[in-house]
Amino acid sequence: MSPRLLVAIAVAAALGTAAPLPGQTPIRTGRATASEGVSLRILNLEGSIRVSGWDRDSIDVTGTAEGGSTRSGFYIAGQSGGTGFKLGMDVTAEGQPVGAARLDVRVPRRSRVWIKSNAASIEVDDVRGGLDLYSVSGAVRVSGRADQLSVESMDGDVEIIAASVWLKVKTADGRVLLEGSADDAAVSTVSGAIVIEGGRYARARFESVTGGVELRGAIPRGGNYSFETHSGPVTLRLAPDPDATVSVTTFGGEVRSEFGPAPASGGSIRLGDGEAEVAIRTFRGSVALRRR
Repeated sequence: MSPRLLVAIAVAAALGTAAPLPGQTPIRTGRATASEGVSLRILNLEGSIRVSGWDRDSIDVTGTAEGGSTRSGFYIAGQSGGTGFKLGMDVTAEGQPVGAARLDVRVPRRSRVWIKSNAASIEVDDVRGGLDLYSVSGAVRVSGRADQLSVESMDGDVEIIAASVWLKVKTADGRVLLEGSADDAAVSTVSGAIVIEGGRYARARFESVTGGVELRGAIPRGGNYSFETHSGPVTLRLAPDPDATVSVTTFGGEVRSEFGPAPASGGSIRLGDGEAEVAIRTFRGSVALRRR
């Protein structure tokens, strides 16, 4: 390795950024924005996308794109001081990506952001204006707070540790992990597992065809939860002293309970004061009520 390259790597490390590899183009750009009502569309089919909210009236973009010249395929558009912007990597007429990019984007915290990816991972933190995220096989992770949150993925796993007013998640084979909260939540999958790790949901609907659905933790008083599967198992690992009325309907699945006799199909069991309402419906998936 030449002394000049060693110096370049050392300078980049001192500045807290990774040195671009040969064949990559560094990205460093941005736009001033309006103080409110900002919307941003991001298209990056391969690589990674990380978006975080900040308290500035500007969009800041750093990262690297494939290609050793300024014609890397990266673009950014939108009038400085305006409300509508878009950025990302170009695609061919056949819809194929020109190249991959690793994008680190900062946006005004109250922005609304739309992101489309194929294999690129998506990570968003504390963007509160609303999120609409789509991925084919890339993983999606959202943290912080987002008033409205919609995530759709085919094979990529989805992790939500954000608080939101309205939440919608849809996958085919991807696993869904929820650790946040929402007033209204709707989560569906075909064969991927759904895991609700604590959190608080006032009204929530969880649906699966063959994937298992598992809740770990307490159901808030007054909560209304619905679990529906075809052949996927439903497991509720509840706090030691739950307050919920659980009704179960199944045509061929086994029902087990660690809180006393298991309810018969079409029946219900009252736990504690029964303040929350939980409805479980399966065709032939098993149902288990367990103590956590």
